[in-house]
Amino acid sequence: MNSKMSAFCTVHTNDVNTVAWDSKGSSSIIYSGGDDCMIFVWDRRTVGQSQKPVGVLIGHQEGITHVASQGDSVHLLSNGKDQVMKYWDIRKTHELSKIEGMPPLKRKKDFDYRFGEYNEKETRHALDCSVRDFSGHSVLATLIRCDFSPRGITAQRYVYTGSSDGVVHVYELENPRKVKRLTANRKGIQENEMLAFKPVRDVSWHPKYPLLIATSFSGNLIGWKCRLERIKTI
Repeated sequence: MNSKMSAFCTVHTNDVNTVAWDSKGSSSIIYSGGDDCMIFVWDRRTVGQSQKPVGVLIGHQEGITHVASQGDSVHLLSNGKDQVMKYWDIRKTHELSKIEGMPPLKRKKDFDYRFGEYNEKETRHALDCSVRDFSGHSVLATLIRCDFSPRGITAQRYVYTGSSDGVVHVYELENPRKVKRLTANRKGIQENEMLAFKPVRDVSWHPKYPLLIATSFSGNLIGWKCRLERIKTI
């Protein structure tokens, strides 16, 4: 396979932790998120010329660990080290000029998500353009990922994320206060094995069947039958 680099862009001012295409049906829009707390929106059709994103999503107060597209060319989801998962509408995207002279982010001094705890009070930045926040999970120790539930079997009614406390959190998209917490709570699993299931870094919901599987640092995999009204560990 022959390959040729088509673009090289430097906009983020710190580590870039995540990148995603907008949808499988489109090869134009790209999202990137990093430890500068910014999500940049890129258009592949212009990036080779301008080497600049078309906009920026501002709202996280600490670094971003993951972005996931809803696949509708409008909405996306992000997880942040400020312990918040955010739902975005790119029609609310800020112009790049907003970054210059914007109010400072409320970042915790000397915070290292790999080893420390985060106990800052949740605040909303003056330029926060996110649609909705989800909190209660823990984004520590590793780059915790998040995603939308499958369109075909759930109509994407839910968003879900791993967590450093060893629990998978499933939130209702339209009502963040409604959440299911999935744990390794099954007959035959000892307490020390449950503790070893920390952190849950990645979770995957099957696109066609009510099955969800998660991973942990300990090398374990655990799955659930995820009819949300009656979830069963498998």
